[in-house]
Amino acid sequence: MITLGSRRYGHPILIRSGNKPVRLTRIHFFDKGYDEKWLQDLIRKNPDLLPVGEIDQIFTPLIPIGEEVQTKAGSIDNLFLSPHGYLTLVETKLWRNPKARREVVGQVIDYAKEISRWSYEKLEEQVRNYNQKFGGFNFGIFDTVRTREVIEKEDEPIIVDTITRNLQKGRFLLMVVGDGIRENVEEMVDYLNQTPQLHFTLKLVELQVYEVEVDQEKLTLIIPHIIVRTREVTRAILQIEGKAEVSIPPPSDEDFFGALGKKAGTESARFAQRIINDMENLGCKVVWKQSSYVVKFPDPSGGGDLLTLFVVDANGWVYTYSGWLKSQLHRIFALPETEEIAIEFLKKFAELPQSPSRVEKNKGKLIPGSAGDLGVSLDEVHKSYDQLITTVKSTIDRIRELAEK
Repeated sequence: MITLGSRRYGHPILIRSGNKPVRLTRIHFFDKGYDEKWLQDLIRKNPDLLPVGEIDQIFTPLIPIGEEVQTKAGSIDNLFLSPHGYLTLVETKLWRNPKARREVVGQVIDYAKEISRWSYEKLEEQVRNYNQKFGGFNFGIFDTVRTREVIEKEDEPIIVDTITRNLQKGRFLLMVVGDGIRENVEEMVDYLNQTPQLHFTLKLVELQVYEVEVDQEKLTLIIPHIIVRTREVTRAILQIEGKAEVSIPPPSDEDFFGALGKKAGTESARFAQRIINDMENLGCKVVWKQSSYVVKFPDPSGGGDLLTLFVVDANGWVYTYSGWLKSQLHRIFALPETEEIAIEFLKKFAELPQSPSRVEKNKGKLIPGSAGDLGVSLDEVHKSYDQLITTVKSTIDRIRELAEK
């Protein structure tokens, strides 16, 4: 239980072989010259450090689209977008500054007010500027989201509407992240979260930093901690609109196989059904989209995540993208082996017979011109199906081994 003004935390230790404990040293940000810029960069490069999924899954995964974003109210330290079209604003604060303690909540709310005045086009411009600065490429919103999730053309109008609506109504997740949270700030947040006319959610996250030396290597452990109250707060949005918000369900599997049969032939439709059966036998899960299905592997560590392997669409193509498995594995395990597993999967996938007209035929459907867009026709996959099965099975086995570490 956390009680305001009298919070206590246990001290973490590492248990090495032989049950010998290793005590970790708590590092306060001011001890080693850490500043807010260091904290901003840490969050931008490792957005999954923030426990957003424990607050609301609709805001995950966090896709970075801004650092020190300029507004009339000042610069937003970190800005993120989820594939569902929901924005997260992060204000980093080191609590050695008394002024910061007094103004931080009002400051982040002012940022939210400014962002709520943005148009979809303004956000699109921000995303392109961010990608140009930190990646050297000119991706907009959809190309950026596709590096993490499967987004079809049919989904785009829904996401545009969601983003536009969220901007207009200020439906954001606001996070204050720092090295310690003070009681007066908690009281302000508690009050704001009981205010029904506000559409944003405001949370406080404390980062505890520890250092330890293992085998002559100095390691840093960062523990995020959501500051919560001892009582539950229920918020209500008191607004009635004449138009209800509805989601468009994906087509049934009969619709998909019927469309695939017309496009690629009856034999391809049968083969696409066989892929589903075989992948499910390997422990995968099939997720249906508007005009495709996605083969995913459930996180064996029990976190509930689904790791994207490849997509089969109604045009008769099987494809994957370089960013999907790599980013998802890194988010879950954050181990060096994750990149090796993802690269090996892509390498084996690329060895399947490729159609040179793949990208040209489907320009605009996926990521135009992206070297990471690997596509194979169902006919070609059928010819080397054993190779695909072997690739998926070996990838799954390695992920399971990773989860056991």
